[in-house]
Amino acid sequence: MKNPLSHRSRFALSLASPCLLACLLFACGAPKEETPPAPAAASSKPEIRLATLKEIREVLGEPGAPLIVNFWATWCIPCMQEMPDLLQGTRDFRAKGGKLIGIALERIAEGSTEAAVMSEVTRVAERLKLDFPILVCTEDDLLEVRLILNVDLGGLPQTFGYDRKGRLLVHHEGTATALEFQQIAEQIF
Repeated sequence: MKNPLSHRSRFALSLASPCLLACLLFACGAPKEETPPAPAAASSKPEIRLATLKEIREVLGEPGAPLIVNFWATWCIPCMQEMPDLLQGTRDFRAKGGKLIGIALERIAEGSTEAAVMSEVTRVAERLKLDFPILVCTEDDLLEVRLILNVDLGGLPQTFGYDRKGRLLVHHEGTATALEFQQIAEQIF
């Protein structure tokens, strides 16, 4: 039987840590009903776009403001559970000029389209009342994103904090609380 994954996808998966593979295996079978209810407050709708690698390089490569990058996915239950804490814990950070960007690592399965993926990310972002920019990437983009950020990406969710000069100062793997997000923000501001 022929393997349905592209050569690039198989290569990316072979480099992924056991945490990412475990997240993929367990989250795929998790029912959607396990996602938490939307947080109570949010200020605006997020900018959501299917990002090209050039856009990712531009957004993540421009120093100037402290930057928090949160990797998540709509199919990752722990990612959904931490979103209210991400919003709460970075509120002051963003009010002072810090940038928060979400990178949604979505799969484009056989038979699905980019439009369907974008629709799902938009639906989830609106339900959770996310108010920060979200770049939507596919698994095939994962290797390039890792190179741009100069990080090893294991399981989801993951959060990285960069100072004004673009230096990585904080890496948090797994879910974080509002207090932990606040501490990440304080370390990089």
